[in-house]
Amino acid sequence: MDAGHGDGGLVKVHAGDLSIIGGGLITALICECSSGDAGTTIVNVDRTLTIDGKAQPAYAVGFATGITSDTTGGSVGNAGSVIVTARDLNILNNGQISSSTRSGALGNGGDVFVAADRITIDARGSDPTRVGVIPLQGPPPPQSLPTGIVAETAGVGNGGRITVNAGSLAILNGGLISSSTTGSGNGGDVSVNVSGVLSMDATFAHPLLATGIFARTIGDSTGNGGRINVTAGALSLPANTAISSATAGPGTGGGVRVGAGSITLSGAGPQISARSTGGGDAGSVTVSAVQLSMKNGAAISTEAETSTASGGNITLKVRDFLYLVNSEITTSVKGETGNGGDIAIDPQLAILNHSRIVAEAVEGHGGNITIKAGEFIPSSDSIISATSQLGISGTVEIIGPQVDVNGALVVLSSELRGRAAVLREACAARRDRPISTFVEAGRGGTPQDAEETLPALYIAGRDVIPSVPSSADTPAASGDVEQTTSHLKMRCG
Repeated sequence: MDAGHGDGGLVKVHAGDLSIIGGGLITALICECSSGDAGTTIVNVDRTLTIDGKAQPAYAVGFATGITSDTTGGSVGNAGSVIVTARDLNILNNGQISSSTRSGALGNGGDVFVAADRITIDARGSDPTRVGVIPLQGPPPPQSLPTGIVAETAGVGNGGRITVNAGSLAILNGGLISSSTTGSGNGGDVSVNVSGVLSMDATFAHPLLATGIFARTIGDSTGNGGRINVTAGALSLPANTAISSATAGPGTGGGVRVGAGSITLSGAGPQISARSTGGGDAGSVTVSAVQLSMKNGAAISTEAETSTASGGNITLKVRDFLYLVNSEITTSVKGETGNGGDIAIDPQLAILNHSRIVAEAVEGHGGNITIKAGEFIPSSDSIISATSQLGISGTVEIIGPQVDVNGALVVLSSELRGRAAVLREACAARRDRPISTFVEAGRGGTPQDAEETLPALYIAGRDVIPSVPSSADTPAASGDVEQTTSHLKMRCG
């Protein structure tokens, strides 16, 4: 803690296992009127680090449980960096790893670096009625205590950057990784790198809680939103989860870049988006994948809602396969003069089934749509449109062969046909000549019982153990072959 003019010292913790629960806190803090910088906080855990705020006592309500670096109102110095490493990291129930600058602070927020083999962020046990939380939309309440990894700035300084490196990462039920600004400073960038699976699930999230990775400018903020960069081996985003940037003020929204081997988006979206509800333009979205599958209402979108803001561009770089089922890729501008963003898609194979690719505007120019594909297969009810209600519509350009699924289908006849026209009859029958058959007659006797042991197979009329010829009868030439004859009985009709 720094309450004077000097810089804060280093805080360093090393443990085999570590649990921080119920209001427990490891922090570097710059107090009001301090001009020094906060020190760096380093926590290294060999095995499991658990941060759980569920059992927080009444006197600690409104305070974080976890590892933090903060600057309070009136301070001049910068917040310190937070560095956390562990094998397994669990952040639960309003627990957090964070860096923040409070309203009135002049300094910048500190950077947050987290590395672990396995990371789980789960807010299922959070109580939004007990403490403030970051809502899906609108400004956060005082003393917001989200569950996750957070960098916030409410002053004139810029927010700190967040970097997360993991083997696997699960963000569940209102958990988040978030950079936000409510002041004049810019939001910090968010970088998440997962070598394995990055998964999200909001099944048990409180209705007020957002689940995902976010960079936002909130309320009356004039700063620009931070950028998001996410890479993973595989990425799964179901309904009510998101990777999203948003701006509510005059500042520009941050761009969103997502890259993975396979990406699956399912359920109500948008799952990947950039949005502007203020005067600033929405950020752009870039998605890179080997395979991208979207289904059941999934969406990738940019959107601008005010009169002057423009929508961001969407670029999809899909190496092999893009598959949309009842889903959409859209850039839209709902205001008066903003222009719609462009959409560029470059897969080897693209299939649209009851889906939409739309770039639209009201009075501004509609965005352009470019699809460059080895094969492009849209269903008849899919829509590709670049329009402006009152302005100049954009263009739609499809480069590569298109397959007309409806034109390639053959309509089967409903006419019933007679037997003579369908069945193939033998030539002999049509020529009124006898029909030859080939039937195994067998040796007579009763049929073999199915439950008895089957006898060994031998050819009828041949000895089971043929006699061995004497040496005198053996042919002189070794190449001679003894011949036997088998008889077949046939019955012809």
